[in-house]
Amino acid sequence: MLSHMHKKPSQAQSSGSMQGWGAIYDHLTGLMFMGKEAQMRQATLDLAGLQTGESLLEVGCGTGTLTLAAKKRLGADSEVFGIDVAEDMLAAARRKAEQAGLQITFQTGRIEQIPFPDGRFDAVLASLMIHHIPDPVDKQRGFNEILRVLKPGGRLLIVDFEPPTNPVLSHVVRGVLGDEMAERTVRELIPLAEQAGFRQVETGPAKSRFLSFLRGVKG
Repeated sequence: MLSHMHKKPSQAQSSGSMQGWGAIYDHLTGLMFMGKEAQMRQATLDLAGLQTGESLLEVGCGTGTLTLAAKKRLGADSEVFGIDVAEDMLAAARRKAEQAGLQITFQTGRIEQIPFPDGRFDAVLASLMIHHIPDPVDKQRGFNEILRVLKPGGRLLIVDFEPPTNPVLSHVVRGVLGDEMAERTVRELIPLAEQAGFRQVETGPAKSRFLSFLRGVKG
């Protein structure tokens, strides 16, 4: 069961950290998405509307699977960065990028204090990470920071778990991911995105029945 992955962190951990999971995280996500993770990642990039040569940041990049896929789509002339609070996840991401021959910068950083200047990126992605931040104040800071580092007209895309409406599936999700995950939806993030200043905020189902997305544009 994966519910222990989503418990509140101890005082020794950073909020949202998955430190210590770098060695097995890819195996867990492969099992979670039943061998369809690659298709799910490509569907996420489709939702982001990426264009060749754009600059991109993934916050909470984990082991970099989506970041690598984004770099391949954006091309050699693009600038792609990933930040995470877990050093072992970043180490795994760097190894994967090196093995793939992709120029990506992975560095320590968190959504509440993104280590980049204003107006740096065309797009920011946050995939399967926002649920790791339970504090709504920290979530709001994260949206504010993403808006800050986006260029005018830059896009935000969040993809995260969507609780199933089927009671049997809901029971399974509660057993696997925990009660808190079974009660959260990206629609709850709309006020936070709008308060930060995002425009054209929209949500909808992602390709997987267990995922939904939120998109917004910096005005």
